[in-house]
Amino acid sequence: MRTPQNRRCTLLDAMVLVAATAIGLSLARTYSREALNNNLEGYPSLPKVLLSIWAAIVAVLPVPAMWSIALFGLGLRQPRPALRRLVRQPGIVAAGAVTLVAAIRLVGFITLIARTPSNRFYTLGLSFFEAFSVQISYPGPTSAATVHNSAYFASSAFGVSMAVAAGWLLLFVSGRWRSEPFWIDRIGRALGVFWIAIIPISCWWDYHVLY
Repeated sequence: MRTPQNRRCTLLDAMVLVAATAIGLSLARTYSREALNNNLEGYPSLPKVLLSIWAAIVAVLPVPAMWSIALFGLGLRQPRPALRRLVRQPGIVAAGAVTLVAAIRLVGFITLIARTPSNRFYTLGLSFFEAFSVQISYPGPTSAATVHNSAYFASSAFGVSMAVAAGWLLLFVSGRWRSEPFWIDRIGRALGVFWIAIIPISCWWDYHVLY
């Protein structure tokens, strides 16, 4: 029997995407509201216009993240191509890379949160750049050297982007790149382009904003 290569967008598919959008927007709304009042003067290394662009990107990161995770799950749902063909589709590979990194980061982040109540130097914080963050302070005078923030979305962006880029590079150099003309792969490719496009500024954030 011939394996279906295309699947129409069903009501269930639409419901999953609507739910993913709702979750992403609910988080993005909180971050966007805080971004309007965020003081960027304390962040070095870049002109404020570029820092403002990164602020806007971080504010909406939950939306492409939720869409990528949802698309990966929908791509695995039947009817679908055989797995050996599915893993050659760049859209599915991009969505899978986002899902994998987000899951690994979330496990680490949850364990960090679990440790917070038992340590008097750990405090939970919620702000724009420190969204879903655990602030770790140490005894003595507070300074940049004694305070560390683990921000889930902002600090995950570079890892997610590099995972997508690595997945696409492996597909390309191995000759396994097989894009398909159907909606899941097309949306996945568009999201993959977004994640790769933010690599320069997310890399800068990881290595320069606090140093």
